[in-house]
Amino acid sequence: MNAIRTIAEAVAEIRHITFADLVSDRRHRELIGPRHEAMYLAKTLTPASLPAIGRRLGGRDHTTVLHAVRKIEDRIAREAGYGDEIEAMGAAISKRLPGEGKFELVPAEDVDASDLARRVEEAVISGGRISVFADEVAALATAVIQLEQRLKALAKQTARREAGLARRLDAAEARLSAAQPHQFIPAALVTPVIEAFRQLESDRFSGRERFSQERLDRALKELRDIVERKEFAA
Repeated sequence: MNAIRTIAEAVAEIRHITFADLVSDRRHRELIGPRHEAMYLAKTLTPASLPAIGRRLGGRDHTTVLHAVRKIEDRIAREAGYGDEIEAMGAAISKRLPGEGKFELVPAEDVDASDLARRVEEAVISGGRISVFADEVAALATAVIQLEQRLKALAKQTARREAGLARRLDAAEARLSAAQPHQFIPAALVTPVIEAFRQLESDRFSGRERFSQERLDRALKELRDIVERKEFAA
């Protein structure tokens, strides 16, 4: 199910408007209030992210939803009895939603797992407690599994690259060993390879990794060409 739509339909019914009007772009006063209430209740009754709520309620952005939530919070704070009214609406609407601890209040793509991770971290640091939706736990678990799979893939990719680099270094060393006896190869010729390799190690898993790999490949090729042509002092 999609609890966001269920909530919006219930608010529309309670406020005697249509769901189509609630999610429309119409700015009539009798529509703005219920629209804000639907966004507020979707935020408090579901684990959906602000962008997801906005997307489900008329294709609005997250700032519009945040504004609506703050408007309702402000009205609750200053208007006597309105907080009780919203609480009663929430209780009535909750009966239409799956029971506590149930999954699939909203689709997985509507949950921001990183937001739960931040809240958990803040609670650990402060020693406080938080309440979470089952959907949030499932989304976070999925994100962790996907991250683990990605890290494993990156580790395999790195191992293959390191093996290839080792083979190239061995080949370069073999060519150096095959040079004429007693020839001296200046350290300056090898230094660019060493520096390029160190830079590649520093840039692993960053946006610069590809450029550093290309730099190392060029340095190895230049050294190989010099050795093969024997363009160094005897």
